[in-house]
Amino acid sequence: MDVRLKPLSIKEAEFERLMEKVGPFESSPSFAIALSGGVDSLALALLLKRWIKKNSGVLFSLTVDHGLRPEASQEAQQVSQWMKQHSIPHTILQWRGPKPKTHLQEKARLMRHELLESYCRDNKIQHLFFAHHQADQQETFLLRFLQKSGIDGLSGMAFVRETPFVRKLRPLLKISKERFYVTLEEFQQPFIKDPSNQNLKFRRVQLREQKEDFDALGISGDVIETLIEKSSWVREALEKETIKALFEAVFVSELGYASLDLKKFRTFSFEIARRVLERIIFMIGGKPYAARSASLLPLVKLFQTNSPESFIKTLNSVLLKKKHDILFVMKEPCRSSEKYSFSKIKELSNNQGFFVWEDRFLVKIKDISLLGNRFLKPLGKKGILFLKKEGFLTKERKSDNNDLPLDIHDTILETLPSLWENEKLLSVPHLGWGMLFWQESGLESLKNSFFPKNSLAPFPIHVNFMENNF
Repeated sequence: MDVRLKPLSIKEAEFERLMEKVGPFESSPSFAIALSGGVDSLALALLLKRWIKKNSGVLFSLTVDHGLRPEASQEAQQVSQWMKQHSIPHTILQWRGPKPKTHLQEKARLMRHELLESYCRDNKIQHLFFAHHQADQQETFLLRFLQKSGIDGLSGMAFVRETPFVRKLRPLLKISKERFYVTLEEFQQPFIKDPSNQNLKFRRVQLREQKEDFDALGISGDVIETLIEKSSWVREALEKETIKALFEAVFVSELGYASLDLKKFRTFSFEIARRVLERIIFMIGGKPYAARSASLLPLVKLFQTNSPESFIKTLNSVLLKKKHDILFVMKEPCRSSEKYSFSKIKELSNNQGFFVWEDRFLVKIKDISLLGNRFLKPLGKKGILFLKKEGFLTKERKSDNNDLPLDIHDTILETLPSLWENEKLLSVPHLGWGMLFWQESGLESLKNSFFPKNSLAPFPIHVNFMENNF
């Protein structure tokens, strides 16, 4: 006789312990939750409301309407009504513009995170909660295992992930989904069933349908949980060694590039060397994902041996140039870059007094209305040529301990923000050129403004900055 016990609801004391895993928090914190209206996110929202009330904070609920299903807008309005009943402020964030025809699910996920992070940044909310649970974590492991991921991927989703503006928190990764149903029963809260969770064209749904097959092979949920935990232990140990190596061998310039000491790089184990190079490229390039192993591993092998004196390659929006025993990792110059005009900067800054230019440099604003018809764009070859004609750029260009070869110097300068009016270059703030034009346009100094979208480590660390002596 098969007697199955009813799952337990998540009680207040247990949730307190779950919150300790993703804390600590400041007094009277501001939280936001990504709220789809499904059983998991609604359960987390109500648990957070109880916790935040006890801790004198405030909770904001955010629903992203991707506009991909006809009923999505109506569902978002339903969630809004539920949140009103619970006195939880609710905002619907919409994905506007044309939708991609390929890789729709992945691109929708990236847009969802972008919308959520932007809201948190604009409203000074430091903590963003997601309701990913035990089954989500196990599916993530299987997906990454099938994609031949390394230790980082097999460690699954982290309880805490730091980004430049917000902490992404997942306190429910050890909780089974069945417990959310019981929890919502106690709150007497209905929920929305997402039809995409039954759509077999999605890989995650296919894996759910194959659960019995995995169990028959001995790949049960318990086995997966054990593998995730052990992978996490290995990842943590590797992270400590990677951070140490980054401190020893990497310099990051306020001009938005990094240099790697290859003599020290050759002393690292292959795995630590791989992680170091991967992190540098990830930070400078600003792509959503790290470089693929097929492209990265040959480079690690090359740089750990007696590689040629000179080397050049583009990868993941970065330009790699080797000169002697220094590898320069620079943002790849773009032939067609968007102009940051008054209207775009106003939209990005959202009255916050700053905006991030091309996901790379933090620009502080005094009075954006002073910008007028002027705009920001990368300096480019045209700007460099103009500065040379003006006699501003000399042949002796040095940066801290390293002489910068001219080709590397110019590549770096091409990607820097500059102020223009029509076709006339007015200012390059990183070089201290035309600062009067910069300031009278309502903008502040860009000293120490390098603010990459992707950090050099999974959590913020201080990096060595080279001085700008151009």
